[in-house]
Formats: sequence, structure tokens, C-alpha cells
Amino acid sequence: MDREAVWQSTLENLLRKTPAELVKCKINVEFKNECGIDAGSFLFFKYLKKFFLGGLTREWLSLLIKEVFNPEMGLFKASENKISYQPNPLSYLIPDHLLHFRMLGRLIGKALIEKWNIEVYFVKSFLKHILRKSLTNSISIL
Repeated sequence: MDREAVWQSTLENLLRKTPAELVKCKINVEFKNECGIDAGSFLFFKYLKKFFLGGLTREWLSLLIKEVFNPEMGLFKASENKISYQPNPLSYLIPDHLLHFRMLGRLIGKALIEKWNIEVYFVKSFLKHILRKSLTNSISIL
């Protein structure tokens, strides 16, 4: 991975894998022109199966989240509360913006499967859209 272009490096690597391969593979992070071992571990408890990310993977995820959700990148914008994010309505100005969203979606899916902790919060309307839930509350009148 290139620290100066974390998302672009990640995107290039993600494009080499099918969604099924991405789910099955272990992500091993190496930064360009740097030495380091990503020493993650897998622990089994009676009722808990948890993968602990190595330091390089945690650092990569942190850099990736900062870059992708930076409003200057143009894919997402902060909501009114400045805590949660929503897709930027002007993201269509970014070349191949749908590819960026698709690959980021796959990566977030991988994070959910692997139980990675990602410090990103989406607005409720976006989450409902992803889950194909109605945006309005249903009220029944008796």
C-alpha cells in the first residue's frame, strides 16, 4: 500500500478479487518501501470467535477511513451533526464514482464479516436505503 494514496492502492488490490474471493481471503497489509509484519491473531473462545487485526492492518484501515470520508475526496459529506456521513450528491463528478462506492461497500461488508471495528457512522436514511427499509415509520390506525 502507498501511504500517500491509500484508497487508490486499496482500490487496485480490490479490483483483482471477486466478491467471493474478498470474503474468503485474509487481508495482509504491507506499506510501500517500509518494513513491518502485520501480526494479527485469531482467538477462539467457547462462544466467541474473534480476529484481532495486526498493527499494519489497523493503521491501513485508519488511513483508509480518513481518506475516503474526507469531504475533499467528494464521495461522502458530513451530516448536520458533523458525526455521521452520507453520500455526497455531487459524487457523480468523480470519475468512476460508482466503482468507488461498490468497492468501498465490499470492503465494509468484509469488515462486518470479520468484525473489524470501523469508526464511521452513517445517517439513518442511508442505512435504511442500504437495508431496503422504508424511510417512513409505519403507523397503523385502528
